[in-house]
Amino acid sequence: MKRKLIEKMVIAATFAVFAAGSFIPVTANAEAGHADRFAVARLKTVEENYRAHLRAEALHAKKSAAIGESGPSSLWLTRVAPEEVNMVTNRRESKKQSALSLNGKSYYCPDNAYAVNMSDNPSIRSARDPLTDKRIDKSDAVIYADASGRVYYFESEDTYRGFIGLADTEREFVRN
Repeated sequence: MKRKLIEKMVIAATFAVFAAGSFIPVTANAEAGHADRFAVARLKTVEENYRAHLRAEALHAKKSAAIGESGPSSLWLTRVAPEEVNMVTNRRESKKQSALSLNGKSYYCPDNAYAVNMSDNPSIRSARDPLTDKRIDKSDAVIYADASGRVYYFESEDTYRGFIGLADTEREFVRN
């Protein structure tokens, strides 16, 4: 009886080691593509917001909107000045925001309550680049807004172009 139990335990342990070993490469590959998958997901959100904006404009103008058309990806995001952004809520605002100087850097928010929040919480002063997933300081970022007003902070114009370029890569992939 003990022998059968030991044999079952050895078989189970061997299977567990084999199964765990076979998943290691998958995990490594998943981590390598982690940033790309999230960048594509973010880009799809940007595209959907742009499509919704086009439908709303067509409805307002009492015209029909082309469902499924989102136009060139270069139109999905608009470059915005830092003072147009509430850096606490990460939204483009209709009016200029107040500057807040912290550690020699300028951040923008609408009023004192937001300023206190930003000065008390250093994590609010940084964001992740949508392409590289690298943490960057909002005061140093290149900022773009989608049609819904949500802002995206990029490390550079190059990472912005790479992010938008994913749309062409995805469209090419879908066509093939």
